[in-house]
Amino acid sequence: MMPWVVLGIMIAIGLLVSVIYTAVVFFIDGFVLTGVLWLGFGRYNITYVLYPESIYGSVLVSTKL
Repeated sequence: MMPWVVLGIMIAIGLLVSVIYTAVVFFIDGFVLTGVLWLGFGRYNITYVLYPESIYGSVLVSTKL
């Protein structure tokens, strides 16, 4: 199980760096709205990668049929 935890952490860190870098490039080029949107949607995606239950609640919990 530990390799999956490490993989998840690495994916989350890579996504964080990618979102911040892309937003900063948009800010530097003068596309402020696009940079803000990248930060907003990027934050949502990072939250989903780290805590999928926080987006969908208890939907991911299996139920008895």
